[in-house]
Amino acid sequence: MPEYSIAEARVNTGKYPEAIEEYRKVIVRHPDDMYPHLRIAEIALKHLQDAKTAETDLLVALTKAKGQDSAALAVGRLADLYQHTLLDPAAHWRS
Repeated sequence: MPEYSIAEARVNTGKYPEAIEEYRKVIVRHPDDMYPHLRIAEIALKHLQDAKTAETDLLVALTKAKGQDSAALAVGRLADLYQHTLLDPAAHWRS
């Protein structure tokens, strides 16, 4: 079972780059887990205004999605990123 408490403790204290680093450690131990990628994307976008990291991690999360619900979650967040942050809903589909 992946452990997220250290990463979340970093988020709660405003140490966002360190939180992302902790989530990357979880990914090494649990490479099939999509949740750390979703959380990295959220932290990167909300706290670091880093849309590129958010996009990269959401795309990876999508590749790790198992089942329709988890795929829909990743696709929904990716669509929100393209539409509301990048203001380009078709961005990914052109590349």
